[in-house]
Amino acid sequence: AGSGASGSRYNAFKTSLTSRNSLYLIRKNMPVWQRILNLPFLTAGFLIKTVFFSKKGLGKEYIQGLMRGMRMGEWGRTGPGKTVHPSVFRLFQIQAELWINVIRRFQ
Repeated sequence: AGSGASGSRYNAFKTSLTSRNSLYLIRKNMPVWQRILNLPFLTAGFLIKTVFFSKKGLGKEYIQGLMRGMRMGEWGRTGPGKTVHPSVFRLFQIQAELWINVIRRFQ
C-alpha cells in the first residue's frame, strides 16, 4: 500500500529512512555482546536487503541509510543522558526468543 509519509511502497526517501532506522534500533537496543553474537544473522539480512533494493534501483539509497544509521549516537532506551538497560537475565531471554523465532521462520 505504501507509506503515508513517503507516498509509495518503494522510493529513495523511504528506503533511506527505513535502512537507517533498522540499523539504529539494533545499535540502540542491543548491547555490544549481543550484536557480536547476532552478527552473522544481521549481516545476512542486510546483504539480502541490499540485493533486493539494488534490483529495484535503490541499492545506493539503502547503503547510504545504513551508513547514516551507523553514525547516529547510541542513546539507549529513553533518550540522551537517560540510558536504561534491561537486566542481563532479560537480555538472555530476548536472545533466546530471537533464536527460537529464527528456527520457526525456517521450518
